[in-house]
Amino acid sequence: MHRILVVDDNAIWRTATTLTVQSLDLETEEASSGEEALKKVQANYYAVILMDCNMPIMNGFECTQKIREREKSNAIRMSIIGLTSSVAADIEEQCLKAGMDAYLDKACSFEELRQQVSKWAIRAVCNR
Repeated sequence: MHRILVVDDNAIWRTATTLTVQSLDLETEEASSGEEALKKVQANYYAVILMDCNMPIMNGFECTQKIREREKSNAIRMSIIGLTSSVAADIEEQCLKAGMDAYLDKACSFEELRQQVSKWAIRAVCNR
């Protein structure tokens, strides 16, 4: 079974995203900060990480860059999807530049989330 890590500093968004992913019959874990996400990634493999872009202390962009740096030494790549409510015109570019594979607006539909998680979970398994 694919394990998904949901990273968000906002408990309401984190819980809502987790429940949505669980409705897809996927196993989830949660992290409430970039620091906590890094600790979990060091101890576990996740097919997909749903990463909030705007968190205090260590935002999702910085956390993603640290994960990608760590992956260089172990040749295992996890898929990371940025989650944001930002309306910045260059948000997709920011996510990709940080090393994320894709991004979704936090207000995306269930179907959009399902498609992205499915797509990137399959790719992560192939890259493992």
